[in-house]
Amino acid sequence: MLHLAHSFRFARPSIRRGGGHENRWAALTAMAISSAVTSIPTSAVVLAIPKIHQEFNASQGELQWVLVAFSLAYSALLVIAGRLADVYGRKKFFLAGTVVYAGGALGATLAPDALVLIVTVAIMGVGAAILTPASLSIITDAFGPEQRATAIGIWAAASALVSGVGTLLGGALSDWQWRSVFWINVPFCAIFFLLTLRAARESRDPNADRHVDVTGLAALVGALTALTLVLNEGPVWGFGSITSIIFFVAAAVLLAAFLYAEPRVRNALVDFGFFRKRNYLGANAALLVANFALAAVIFFLAQYMAEVLGYSLIKAGTLLLPLSGALVVALPLGGPISERLGPRIPISAGLALTAVGCYLLTYISANSGYNDVWPGSLLVGAGVGLALTPLNTAAMNAIRRTEHGAAAGVLVTMSGIGATFGVALSGAFFQSVQDRKTDSLLTHVGNGIHLTEAQERTLSGLLSGSDEAKALLHTFDPAQQSAIRHALRQGYTDGLGVVMWLALGITVAGLLLVAMVMQRSAPVPDEEEIEGLGAQESRA
Repeated sequence: MLHLAHSFRFARPSIRRGGGHENRWAALTAMAISSAVTSIPTSAVVLAIPKIHQEFNASQGELQWVLVAFSLAYSALLVIAGRLADVYGRKKFFLAGTVVYAGGALGATLAPDALVLIVTVAIMGVGAAILTPASLSIITDAFGPEQRATAIGIWAAASALVSGVGTLLGGALSDWQWRSVFWINVPFCAIFFLLTLRAARESRDPNADRHVDVTGLAALVGALTALTLVLNEGPVWGFGSITSIIFFVAAAVLLAAFLYAEPRVRNALVDFGFFRKRNYLGANAALLVANFALAAVIFFLAQYMAEVLGYSLIKAGTLLLPLSGALVVALPLGGPISERLGPRIPISAGLALTAVGCYLLTYISANSGYNDVWPGSLLVGAGVGLALTPLNTAAMNAIRRTEHGAAAGVLVTMSGIGATFGVALSGAFFQSVQDRKTDSLLTHVGNGIHLTEAQERTLSGLLSGSDEAKALLHTFDPAQQSAIRHALRQGYTDGLGVVMWLALGITVAGLLLVAMVMQRSAPVPDEEEIEGLGAQESRA
């Protein structure tokens, strides 16, 4: 997944005279490294999934949690962490976030099972949420206006670089040892921690509101967690089971409480007034569906190439580069088109390309090869890349500059929700289809092969080469072994096809909403600009 958080400002810079402090370039180096490193969990870890599957014989739901845990914690906590950093000190929060992130990465490196891995990855998400907004605020405090844009560009480019080559990096590290994808974070954390300790200066926003919407945060996090949990585990529990129903109801109640309470609290987590702006609403919808499709495609294609096509992880990572490469190449193209024709056209074109790419990927079968994969993945990457810049610009132009921090925070949260449910909801559909297809094929073999739920869960690790799955397979006769392998491969590709249809449908829905609500409009002027225009008119 390619997160978009690093393209936004979360806090206004402290008002200081002069051009910054003498250690500002060392501070920028530390912040740029942190920006790059915190992109690893969303771009490189996906290539470690097949090896994690193999070593722990993890369920599909557990594999999804390895990615979802980070994005859920990161996107839910990032906005409130930025506000707290403004109040209590950006350097202090950055250093604390670094310790939390490094601790989570070390825990993931040493994880003895899937559950511990999931918990420690979530801790990494918490750490990243704490340090990311603080890092950008440290930069805006360190540099004067004439150098600030360059500094922020370097900070954002570091993240984009790692996101672009993340699949290759993840494949290379995972081919050697999957735990290195997590371990590599630790020494880099030590580097930017020490650099920050020496070079960055403390800063705060003296005008920051100390009131924190804890109730709203708890309701939102609770609702997202409950819904993600039931989507990930529903195929095992049964979506009609009492457990699933309880979590669905809990998610609905918490979300309703959040929607009811937010407009009525001071310093709310989300200003719903933003969504009255048509371009802001459309941009958020486009961002949600783009990240949904992108997360679903990358998560399942990485497993498909490693477990069904049998590619090495470094080869799978390399062969995913057309997707991330096309995204990076297309990123600067949408801006000029948006400036000339308005944001609706490039965003719509980008989502249309993404939808076509998802459609091409629905044709993948158990007998497909890479030639059936790369055209669709290339279009998905190009489409998402084309849409990103104009949707970011359109959203920010719809809101006054004084509110950009809050508006950007909502965008980041929306991108995280899209990525989270791109894996969780797609995973629920995938698991249901895979199980149904596998059972159907096995019941038509000879006298039929009837597997218990425990046997099905264990044998699902065959595609990844799990020793436990291989041992169980050898308890069947040779003809049954061949039938089981065929059924698992066919079940996987049928499930993948349904996931691509789901991503296609979600993308088309977003495309239609964008076409209906977005319009060409100029940036909203600040109050000072309005006052200035009023003064000019009165003099005239």
